[in-house]
Amino acid sequence: ADESPYLLTGDVTVNSGATLTITKGVKVIFLADNDDTTSGDMTYDSELIVKGSISVQGTEAEPVTFTTSETVGRAGQWGGIKLEGTSASGEFKYAVVEYGSYGIYFAGIRNRTVKIEESVIRYNSDYGIRGAYDNKSGENNRDASITVINSQVIDNYRQGVYASEGYGKWEITGCKILRNGEYGIYLNSTRQQIIKSNEVKGNVYGIAMHNNEYGARTISENEISENKGRALYVGYNCCDSTFVQINDNKINSNSGDGIYLSSTIYGNMEVKGNEIKDNKGNGFHKSDQNIKNVVFEDNVIENNEGNGVSFDEIRGNAIFQNNVIKNNHYSGLYVRKRNDNSTEIVIKDNVVSGNKRNNETNENNGITLYYQSSATAQITGNTVEGGGGYGIRVENNDTLTSAQVEGNTVKGNTKSGLRVSGRLLPLVKGNTFDGNGNGLELIYTDLNASGEFEVSGNAIRNSGGYGVRVEQYAQPTITGNDLDGSGGYAIDNQTSKGINAKNNWWGAAITLEMTTGANPKNLIK
Repeated sequence: ADESPYLLTGDVTVNSGATLTITKGVKVIFLADNDDTTSGDMTYDSELIVKGSISVQGTEAEPVTFTTSETVGRAGQWGGIKLEGTSASGEFKYAVVEYGSYGIYFAGIRNRTVKIEESVIRYNSDYGIRGAYDNKSGENNRDASITVINSQVIDNYRQGVYASEGYGKWEITGCKILRNGEYGIYLNSTRQQIIKSNEVKGNVYGIAMHNNEYGARTISENEISENKGRALYVGYNCCDSTFVQINDNKINSNSGDGIYLSSTIYGNMEVKGNEIKDNKGNGFHKSDQNIKNVVFEDNVIENNEGNGVSFDEIRGNAIFQNNVIKNNHYSGLYVRKRNDNSTEIVIKDNVVSGNKRNNETNENNGITLYYQSSATAQITGNTVEGGGGYGIRVENNDTLTSAQVEGNTVKGNTKSGLRVSGRLLPLVKGNTFDGNGNGLELIYTDLNASGEFEVSGNAIRNSGGYGVRVEQYAQPTITGNDLDGSGGYAIDNQTSKGINAKNNWWGAAITLEMTTGANPKNLIK
């Protein structure tokens, strides 16, 4: 530090087997827009190329600074710090890297280690931190351990943290990733992705996590907000043994989707305790396949301008409970289970309310479940109110099975409070259906099996149209229900068979009609 600052006018290389140690307070200056060696990745800008090891040991009071020679710096006035080859490794503690092209870059450092801690990487023209395949040696970063802790990656002209085709193991914790010109964090073709307790704000895109092989994938306790596009993207995940966790994040006020997942997720997935609000796109949307199980609990998804929660294909078990899904424009909770091998489906104790765009009608504004397996779907204890479509819609056209629809409160939805269809025999018990467009639609489609099931102890009141409509081969026993106040028939039997509808409360007017004169008779409605 006594001889600092150091001026570099061309590329400097730390050879394999050598170690460069830089102590607190040192300032390394790169002559702006100059490379008298005309070598390296940037032939007209000076670079520090590390083929051995680098140890940067600044302190909070006296950081180590890598910067331009210009008094007023400009992004791209020197190259950057590149760790190159299978002997390269580095530790950066309390370092400032600014006004370069690529900040800190590592390529082909297979099985080696890079640790960046308490550092500031800013004002670089292409990347703040970059990991990639090394075109010179043909090596990648397979199984290299890259850790970025409590650092700031800010105001870089293009990418904040960027990795592509390197197969390294990444952990980014406690960082501020702010105002970068494209992605805050972009990881593709890696073997571990742990993103925890970071603030990712003001970038064009927040976090994009593409292909991940074998290792853990955890996104937790981050604040991802005010980005100009999508907040969090999660892509392909291999393999069955891996686990995807998206827990306890705050994802608010982004100009695109809150969370968007595409491509196949092979392992189990857990989404818990997230707050996803006020985004201009979907709250949570998963396209393509989830091969194994999904647990989705204790999330708040509110005021997003697309879907609230939607899954296009879950093959394994699915548990959705204790979520609040409110005031989104399109789907409330939408779950489709194609290629379904589940044994457990639970939709329990969720609040799904006010999901609609203006006064538009959308069938999926409430709770929608399409499935194919023989599992007994449990839909219990939910509150579904004020949506622009069905309150609860359940359909299974593939397998003769049952569903438990019990203890739900379904009010003020534009279409029917409950629609059950296909080869599905529901138990509909102890629910409140009040003020919906219609009450219940019960459609059983299997001619070759008994269509008998129970509808009991429900309050099915004040429906705009019918209270209960029975279609095709359904043969419910409808007993002990409150059927008062429907604008149409209390029970509209569209089948060719009689049904048992004893011991219901029909309201005073219909009860009087029943008890006056001879029976049986057709009722006015």
